Amino acid sequence: YSTLGGHATFSPDGFNDFMLVVDEAHHFPEVIRNVKEKTIALTPLIQKLKRPVTFATHIKKVLSNALLAAAANDLKKLDKHNQSLVIKSEAAQYAGIELNNFLKENFNRLRGSCNKLDDKNQWVLPPESMNEYLVDLVNALTKALQGVTKAITNIQLLSQENRTGFISAQQTKAEKLFNKILNNIDALGHDISDALACLTHYVAYSELTTKQAQIKSGLARWITRTDYKKEGVGFELQANELYVGECFQQYFVKEYASVMLTSATLESLGSIDNFTNRLAIDKHNIGNVIKCFPSPFNYEKAQLSTPIFTGNPNEEKHHRVVYNQLVQLKARHKAILVLFTAKSALEKTFALCSPELKKQILEIETTL
Repeated sequence: YSTLGGHATFSPDGFNDFMLVVDEAHHFPEVIRNVKEKTIALTPLIQKLKRPVTFATHIKKVLSNALLAAAANDLKKLDKHNQSLVIKSEAAQYAGIELNNFLKENFNRLRGSCNKLDDKNQWVLPPESMNEYLVDLVNALTKALQGVTKAITNIQLLSQENRTGFISAQQTKAEKLFNKILNNIDALGHDISDALACLTHYVAYSELTTKQAQIKSGLARWITRTDYKKEGVGFELQANELYVGECFQQYFVKEYASVMLTSATLESLGSIDNFTNRLAIDKHNIGNVIKCFPSPFNYEKAQLSTPIFTGNPNEEKHHRVVYNQLVQLKARHKAILVLFTAKSALEKTFALCSPELKKQILEIETTL
């Protein structure tokens, strides 16, 4: 699911009578963390905040036509309230530009020196401090975007009774523009909401008063530098919670009658504690049943083999060497598993196989 908890929309009664089964569950903590990651790309956001000015231009053009203006009362009301949105959006644009310019001038200094293998365009903020001026700029942008959100909410409330939510051929030009602008305002509202969700992590972190509280907050924040063809250097602020256990308990354990997590690789160094701790699963709770079963695979009898001295893997010579080694391995082993790095290599090697060998191949996957 793209959003945690979004699955509840498929059932109005919830999932209290259902069991959720998650296979390959060793990926589950990372999946939850990826879904919860928040990002605000300053340059695209600044461009989106210019839309209300465009709305005003289109409205003015329609209202300048006397015949259209006579039947455009809803559009007139929208124009009046869009003026407030224009003012709020311009203030947010300014705040976004200020933050972007500050990072452009101070990114390398604030990040400090980096190792040879580090990404020079990424700055992982330390867990115990945050530049004071950066905090002020983040707070200013947050406040400005909250103003935009309020203006958008006012427009949505005022237009709720008159909007259709869709555009049809039967509507007048004014009605079509009215609904089109409202749909665009809705989209802008979603973008602002996502941006505020990310900034909340930065604001909440800056409000922690002690170093110990900041370290224990479990917030990861990093800023990425990006080059845009037209706009030049821009920055993305990203944030996430390091601990996903509370999220797992809230959106999955409490939503379902039971949750079953299975995987062949849940243990680390002979213990499952690392996995259960990450998802806040209490091993001592009698309601949590944990079972570990021995693996049926006997790796001591397995042999890893790779083709050698084959030259360019894209050449026919390579496929011929792989085929010859495949035949040799098949003669010595009851079964072999052959992995390819490309679909084309698989198909070309398979084409070299004899009809008898092709019959012994359990399956050939060519759909990836």
